[in-house]
Amino acid sequence: MPTWEYKYLSAEDLEKRGFFRSVKPEDVEKYFNALGAEGWEIINVDFTDTNAFIDFRGVARRPCA
Repeated sequence: MPTWEYKYLSAEDLEKRGFFRSVKPEDVEKYFNALGAEGWEIINVDFTDTNAFIDFRGVARRPCA
């Protein structure tokens, strides 16, 4: 049976990667694709998308090494 490592995701993570509060959908895609390249699979995400901002929370997992 595989064991998993989990990662909590939030829009705040984008700020740590050089994106700022005016997050665009392309910024979120770039962040998610970078996670995928690191072996993370997003298993849940909830978005709040308004004209003023994009916010999200989610969970990703990858097999433990």
